[in-house]
Amino acid sequence: MNTLKGQVISVESQTNLSLVRVDADGIVISAVVTDTPSSAPYLNEGSVVAVLFKEGDVIIGKGPVNVSLRNQIPATVSSIEHGQLLSKIHLLHEHTNLASIITSKSVKRLNLQKGDQVMAMIKTNEILIADT
Repeated sequence: MNTLKGQVISVESQTNLSLVRVDADGIVISAVVTDTPSSAPYLNEGSVVAVLFKEGDVIIGKGPVNVSLRNQIPATVSSIEHGQLLSKIHLLHEHTNLASIITSKSVKRLNLQKGDQVMAMIKTNEILIADT
């Protein structure tokens, strides 16, 4: 599980849904949550929260990437744990470590190697926001 600590910088709510933006050490993450500031007080601007997302929810892009995903984090491949079916890609964005699990065939198709510059992408509905 990828875990970042950050500060809520904005919250847009409608009915029982909120689009929450968090600054996690310079990485701005957007998440759609099924709460509002009135039902979850930690969703207020300025609150310190945990941002969590599974390694399997991190999409890796190599080369120019033009997609609708809001959460796009430029990173460097720091290492790859090759498996028969799945591989774990260790990523570094400035001083933040992230991980992605993708198929080994995708690692081969993308020709991923240590030192490659990639884009780590996570859909807003795959991000969890938790009180710290």
